[in-house]
Amino acid sequence: MNISDYKSLYEIVLRNVPETHSSVQLGLVAEKPIWLIYPSRLDFSKKNLLVVAGFHGEEVAGPWGLCRFVAGGGLLFAGANVSIIPLVNPDGFSLGTRYNQWGEVSNHLFNKGLKHVSREGRILLQNFDMIKTLARDGFLSLHETYDNEGYYYYIMDKKKDDVFRQRLLGAMAGMLPIQKDGTYHNKYEGKYKIKGGRVYNHADDSFEQFLYDRGIPVCMTSETPMKACFKARVMGAVIAVEQFLTYYSMDDKDWAGHGLEF
Repeated sequence: MNISDYKSLYEIVLRNVPETHSSVQLGLVAEKPIWLIYPSRLDFSKKNLLVVAGFHGEEVAGPWGLCRFVAGGGLLFAGANVSIIPLVNPDGFSLGTRYNQWGEVSNHLFNKGLKHVSREGRILLQNFDMIKTLARDGFLSLHETYDNEGYYYYIMDKKKDDVFRQRLLGAMAGMLPIQKDGTYHNKYEGKYKIKGGRVYNHADDSFEQFLYDRGIPVCMTSETPMKACFKARVMGAVIAVEQFLTYYSMDDKDWAGHGLEF
């Protein structure tokens, strides 16, 4: 399998979209579509949760993990209105490069507006009203880390929720090592501090922060380590999606005392 074959990835995803969901092309970059898959009818008694992958083209495990999630019937999860964008940057994905063929930074400068973001970013901003509605109660973006040995995640919320952290990392530990505590730095994320597998409320002008600043209550970025084997990274992405949807589909009062599984 060519893990940079965006057409094969899309074919698997679209073939497994259930009758409960619809698919729409948000736009094209280099003649490659960015697909959004969403519930045809929103159940207003449930939360709206949006999961995306593939902001960075070389971070392939996220899109393939989301593909596996869909192929396994994940969109039929009954606890929430689940929507996905399986591949934000199909051009970079097909080239095996972080950014598109023009080298545009794909997950930065969203607060500066349309003129400052990449072609992919412009498509997201042009469809922002729909995206914000589908992410009303939570947003998860699947990424990978190229320089760390273990798994960790970024999260922006007001609760600093340790119950979710424990459940996520407990599920993940059987698949991937958890990144050690410490202060780290790289050219993409700048300086960031990992404690207990988590980076809390890190401001980076990303799409995640853009959504959080506009009222989305929880925005999470999952980081699987690219140094691990591909299968483990894909399964790590699936675990992140399942744990996120399971936990954030519930109200606080419903969560207490429950051991709900996906």
